[in-house]
Amino acid sequence: MSGDANIVPGQKPPFDAMVEARDSDHFLFFDSLNWRLDLPVLAGIQVTKFHILLAVAAALTSIALIWLGKRMRSGEPPRGVAQNFLESLVYFVRNDIARPAIGEHDGDKYVPFLGTTFFFILIANLLGMIPFLGSPTAS
Repeated sequence: MSGDANIVPGQKPPFDAMVEARDSDHFLFFDSLNWRLDLPVLAGIQVTKFHILLAVAAALTSIALIWLGKRMRSGEPPRGVAQNFLESLVYFVRNDIARPAIGEHDGDKYVPFLGTTFFFILIANLLGMIPFLGSPTAS
């Protein structure tokens, strides 16, 4: 028996706390006000909420790592909280993930790939902490 059997026609359905965790073809802001943003169909493919969030995560990852790469390439000591934080995460990937798992010499070759993957998944999961969005890595 489905959970929809207890809903009376014309009555508002009960609150569903998992509505933001599911993928959908719309963003629903403020359910009580019924603010809804429908997503388009492009080339016969329905764009979903998680497609948009994955694109946002990819853009934020690209922006952060390109900015950090330019700053690190200059050779200057890190300045600012953002650069120190991002560099510490890059060094974490290199020293605690790549080198122990792959080896000292070969591990350094895979740091760019592992770092990009690490940052992408981290940002995608952090997007899930923002109300009304949901985590695209959860589905």
